[in-house]
Amino acid sequence: MLFCKNGKIAIVRLIKIIVFLVFMNPTVKELLEDIDAFLKKHAMSASAFGVAAVNDSKLVFSLRKQNRCPTLRTVHSIKNFMNKYVT
Repeated sequence: MLFCKNGKIAIVRLIKIIVFLVFMNPTVKELLEDIDAFLKKHAMSASAFGVAAVNDSKLVFSLRKQNRCPTLRTVHSIKNFMNKYVT
């Protein structure tokens, strides 16, 4: 079980973990598929994409390693960048 410093069960943290494991993994996988297709289509590097989309050169690498779960704001910024990108 997860505990806070004061000994109470960290229910919120547990719920976030469950939501990530059950619902977010497929979403991250789909997002990565979209990003990879975009990178291939536009011959762009992963780090250049991250900087252009959300000013984070490690974005794609972190998503691939599943080190982070993107916020809705980040996903929106990524999708917005891909939709408005002009070569």
